[in-house]
Amino acid sequence: PEPARQTGASAAKGGRRLSGRPCWNFAKGQCAFGDACAYLHDTVASDSSRGLRPGVERSDETTSTSGRDGAVDEPRVPLRYFTHKSRAQLGADPGRSLLARVLERDGVFEPTRDVSRCRLFWGCAYPTGQLLANLPPDAFVNHFPGTTAITHKHTLAMMLRRHPEGDAVAPRTFVLPAEANSFAAFDDEAFDDDDDDDDANGIKRGAGWIVKRAVGGEGRDTVVTRTAREALERTRRADGGVDGRTDTWVAQRYVRDPLTLLGRKVDLRAYVLLTRWDPGDDDGARTRGYVHRDGLVRFAAAPWDPADVSSLAVHLTNNAAATARIHEGAGHTSDTSDTWDPDAHFKRNWSFETLASELDATLGAGSYERVWEGVRRCASAALGSLPRRGDWGAQGVPSGAEGAGDDGRGLRRFELLGLDLLVDSRLRVWLLEVNSSPTLAAGTKLGGRVSRTHHRVKAGLLADAMNLLGVGLEDAGGAEAELERAALGGFQLL
Repeated sequence: PEPARQTGASAAKGGRRLSGRPCWNFAKGQCAFGDACAYLHDTVASDSSRGLRPGVERSDETTSTSGRDGAVDEPRVPLRYFTHKSRAQLGADPGRSLLARVLERDGVFEPTRDVSRCRLFWGCAYPTGQLLANLPPDAFVNHFPGTTAITHKHTLAMMLRRHPEGDAVAPRTFVLPAEANSFAAFDDEAFDDDDDDDDANGIKRGAGWIVKRAVGGEGRDTVVTRTAREALERTRRADGGVDGRTDTWVAQRYVRDPLTLLGRKVDLRAYVLLTRWDPGDDDGARTRGYVHRDGLVRFAAAPWDPADVSSLAVHLTNNAAATARIHEGAGHTSDTSDTWDPDAHFKRNWSFETLASELDATLGAGSYERVWEGVRRCASAALGSLPRRGDWGAQGVPSGAEGAGDDGRGLRRFELLGLDLLVDSRLRVWLLEVNSSPTLAAGTKLGGRVSRTHHRVKAGLLADAMNLLGVGLEDAGGAEAELERAALGGFQLL
């Protein structure tokens, strides 16, 4: 599908973005404002209003075709997909999302509100209760039960400690407040051993730790501190003593020499497709996953300044933080209005292909290949940290997570994970987080503009994932058929 090309009336309206609502006149086939219309010109909505699916002519749906022998072919019966609480991942209107466009292209799929008739279930989490009970046999489900062991920051930190490469792929991380004492002791020792951290007055310079809530995203409540003492104080103040409860945080050692491009700190969003995982597997031999060759390079909103720990715009690179999203009440933190850039999401994101060209041109041939091997290494470590039978202790595999690859009904579980990775100045790749429902929208939450880079990367990702899984096939086959399909798209086996 082609991305929207509208410029909208932004300049004439003081920089306001396009409305997320579709243009009714465009849906009827005429709009006098053209690309300057403030309402969204969406071909999917337009086709739907005229009774058409994207890529399908009216005659294909309403008539049968005759072959040369005079036989009449039966019209194709579309498969059905069901979305559940997926707006945070797919966008404000899942019916006009990239997933919908990919699935409904050529009339292969159509949406349904009856979960018992769906071929594909796409939700914000693994279905439970009546949703799970009513799923038909052989349905595809976009989550495994139990993967929160690596998608929650505190449990990921603990699982990586058990992995042989955990220390090599992830910065040192402490879980707070449980490990507050060891955190403070480690920081004191590291501070004493690192003479470069002291200035003439013995005060630590630059960022030492980045502190985040164990569960949550979009940079909310994230702080950057110089010392462990400062980090512990900030988390205590943030908790505020509400009802005596204390939230769980993680303190991750700050990578002080990040790769910078265009004078800004960057990170990578890589996509991993998990197609096989059984927590009852003792050695993880039956875990199967793939990493997509394309992903996103995300830029911080403010130029890189290692001595500035007061402005999150210098240090945070995810798009939610870079655009500040003041319409959600996030505010500007300590940044000024001059720093905030509502178009950072569009202007500063690169694809991996662009990154490869830049690195090989500036740092020498083979530079990106080193980064890519680091991406694969981090992805393998993340999937290798998924729990196995022995990790659950004497309690055994928790209810709902046993046999995550096969529940006896033939459900085809899979999960699309988003890995946040940081590259340092030596091109070493670090695993920061694993996200269970990475956003698959190509535009902002407000609707309007569409990023060409996001559109191309995410539309290709979803198409490759659906093809690899064989969602549209009557018989998707087993592991061998899956590997054959994977070789035709953008995924690489881990």
